Amino acid sequence: MSGIENKVLEFQFSVENIQFNSLGHFLLKLQVVNSFSDDYSGVRVAHGDSGEFVNDRQATTDVVHQEELKQFYNLPESKVRFLLPKGRFMLRPQCLPRCCLCKKKLFFQ
Repeated sequence: MSGIENKVLEFQFSVENIQFNSLGHFLLKLQVVNSFSDDYSGVRVAHGDSGEFVNDRQATTDVVHQEELKQFYNLPESKVRFLLPKGRFMLRPQCLPRCCLCKKKLFFQ
């Protein structure tokens, strides 16, 4: 392997404002996906400014209650950092209602 596959990668996401295209309760889930393997043993995540990485491959935001379609909402715990080991990984954001996966459009500012 050569190039990026030989490096430990760190990604930081900070979602300041969020808006969903329907009313209801939603959260944002960021998840690391490896299309070549089911081994996520080296993936770590840190929430907020704590700097403490834990072994996990996903992070979720607090639940947002979308009351108006044209309003943006602030996320209090908006910073997420992923530490990826050497190998091939990609990040996939998903919009989730409280219990199950939905296919809603996300708007970020």
